[in-house]
Amino acid sequence: MNNRNYDLRQSIYEPTQIMVMRHVNKTYHTSVGKFPALKNINISIESGKLVSVLGKSGSGKSTLINLMAGIDHPSSGEVIINGSDIHKMSEGKIAVWRGKNLGIVFQFFQLLPTLSVLDNTMLPMDFCGTYRKTEREEIARNLLRTLEIEDLSESFPNSISAGHQQCAAIARALANDPPIILADEPTGNLDSKTGEMVINIFKKLVSSGKTIIMVTHDRKLANQAQRILLLRDGILINESLTNAFLELNEIILAKMDSKSETFEVNAGKSMFFSAKERSWFWILTRGAMTLSIEEKNIVTDALKTKLSAGDIIVNSDHVYKFTATEDCQILSIPLPEIISLSNIEIMQVEQVISRNLNTSGVNYATELA
Repeated sequence: MNNRNYDLRQSIYEPTQIMVMRHVNKTYHTSVGKFPALKNINISIESGKLVSVLGKSGSGKSTLINLMAGIDHPSSGEVIINGSDIHKMSEGKIAVWRGKNLGIVFQFFQLLPTLSVLDNTMLPMDFCGTYRKTEREEIARNLLRTLEIEDLSESFPNSISAGHQQCAAIARALANDPPIILADEPTGNLDSKTGEMVINIFKKLVSSGKTIIMVTHDRKLANQAQRILLLRDGILINESLTNAFLELNEIILAKMDSKSETFEVNAGKSMFFSAKERSWFWILTRGAMTLSIEEKNIVTDALKTKLSAGDIIVNSDHVYKFTATEDCQILSIPLPEIISLSNIEIMQVEQVISRNLNTSGVNYATELA
């Protein structure tokens, strides 16, 4: 007898790259010409993470989630999930693969109205032939019990609340014990209190080892995830830039991202930057390093500062020496006039930087002057 029951307490596991998207493009051919929905998307997601995909309507969120689910195919590029290039599979194989490897949660639940909550939960098991028939009901009841709706197991979807319907949809998504849950606007049809309940369920599932990728247009909701992937017009904004300046609108972030440059620094190596580089500020996007100021061709160790991923360094007319204590990546943001920011947009960016310079939070900022 299979007594699988979800333990939503934190578990210990080794994170691995469960999903990789390499140079993914998606172009639709319409009556008025080509429409590029996604442009050169590169994403690597570790297992056991809650990741939000954020963007306004038309940004490419739904296209991205459809490619992840194998529902649609990229025009070019690779989508590797659990080591499998899913778009090299036949339609028949990918449907079975999807049923066993992905659970999907929809905004409008998509529960079959003529089936009970229990039968809806067992449906993926029946489709994929997972578990013995005699075990399926017990597994489904365990899932409903974990989500605290076992007492509704014989009810029909239209007779229960929206929040309970979404819990039933989550139970159905977990039916085949998939490593990944894709959630498309999972709280979009719920009130704020019920939406918070759903997010807390997701967080508990992540702590038990599941990977959840959640599409949303709600920045407050997205901010509860461990990672935020921001899309605008089919382009993925640099993740470190998004993390540091999430409160800014996509237009400003897109301008900063469009002409930014990335530099790699190997452990033990140094790089020098100055105002002549025409950089507004730098973000240490990966690794750790020390930062010193050079004055009159002498590096001033007294002003040496240790930096870690997420730190912002503001250019203030000095020569900076970056020395990597481990392999690093630095993102350089050009001066405002290069990226055509208005005075109001400049002020908004500087306000965020100023707050980060004086507070301890997710993003730390350092200014040497």
